[in-house]
Amino acid sequence: MICVTGMMWSVMPPDDPPGSTGSDDESDPNDERTEPAPAEPDDADAEPADADAEEQQESGTEAGGPDSEGFGEAPTDDATAASAAADDATAASATTVDDTTGGAAIDSEAAASSADDTSLAAITHILALFTWVIGPVIVLVVSEDEFVRENARNAINWQIFMTIYSIIGLVLTLLVVGVFVMLLVGLLDLIFCVVAAVKANDGEAWSYPLTLDLV
Repeated sequence: MICVTGMMWSVMPPDDPPGSTGSDDESDPNDERTEPAPAEPDDADAEPADADAEEQQESGTEAGGPDSEGFGEAPTDDATAASAAADDATAASATTVDDTTGGAAIDSEAAASSADDTSLAAITHILALFTWVIGPVIVLVVSEDEFVRENARNAINWQIFMTIYSIIGLVLTLLVVGVFVMLLVGLLDLIFCVVAAVKANDGEAWSYPLTLDLV
């Protein structure tokens, strides 16, 4: 009996193990193999990360103060300050240049005016040599410059005294001595007028010798 049972067992094919779906070559066409679905991002994990980033940004803003709101704001403020300083320096330099130029222009105008005054004062003494008191009187009336007027007064005073000396010489011609006096007065008039003109051209109001201030 045991031998018959063993033979039957050896002849019968073994049953498929439990959970087996059949041979490897056979498959059920209706069976669909399910693929694992892609993992979806966990919103719960993303939200804390965003919250941490916001907290770090806020803490950095509070620690840095008003200038740390953006990474480029502090350099921008420094660049603006540097640009303002450069503009101020340029404006100051321009102002200095304008002041220097204005001062030089004023000095040149004053020098030109002074040269004109000295020239007119010198001409006044030459006019006195040829026109007697008429030329200096005209200059005294027309000119408003005190230096020119002072030279005109000196020329008038000398011409008045030169006339007095000439009259005295004319009277003395009766004694022959008057001729030499008149020649001497004429020579002194020429010398004094030339010297006064040179002094006036140099900016000096020269007072004639042998003369009192009558004007």
